[in-house]
Amino acid sequence: DWSKFDRPPALHAAFQALDSFQARNGRLPEPWNPVDAEEVVAFAKSLYPEADAGLVASLSHTARGDLPPVQGVLGGIVAQEVMKACSGKFHPIHQWLYFDATETLPEAAPVDATPLGSRYDGQLVVFGRAALERLQSRRCFVVGAGAIGCEHLKHFALMGVGRRSLKGKLVLTDMDIIERSNLNRQFLFRSSDIGSLKSTCAANAARR
Repeated sequence: DWSKFDRPPALHAAFQALDSFQARNGRLPEPWNPVDAEEVVAFAKSLYPEADAGLVASLSHTARGDLPPVQGVLGGIVAQEVMKACSGKFHPIHQWLYFDATETLPEAAPVDATPLGSRYDGQLVVFGRAALERLQSRRCFVVGAGAIGCEHLKHFALMGVGRRSLKGKLVLTDMDIIERSNLNRQFLFRSSDIGSLKSTCAANAARR
């Protein structure tokens, strides 16, 4: 990302500092804990004095976060690298790679980021309960359950978008029928679904 050209060395130091914190304390930093963040920032600065303290603190604050869309990006990169290794056709990544999406983080610490013991805690500790509930109460209309539509549905389901308990709703439409050729790239479908409507099978898979 050319807009963040100075970030790689700072991120490298930040992740080293995070690993060091975990090794010393036997845990990751607590979400939005200023004391833990100060320790991580200090160690990162000792490795790379020019590291942005705010950037390193953001990593500390959200180290326990777990965001499905980011997992999807990293999972796709890993799968691509596995294919390179298996085929020998292209040269794999032979360096450190950091996926930087700090612009998605809240500008101020959320006041309600305490984990609740739910499947959504990974998002809760990053964005806070109020923001998470706004997301999950959305009413969304998804057009198409092809390769991209299946990916969207997967992430919506993992993030809890359209939760009925919060009066949210997720509507899907696709008039196409599932064919055998769809199975290699539309992962919500199985062989037993061939001949059925994509919208019906995708919705059932997302519910599960």
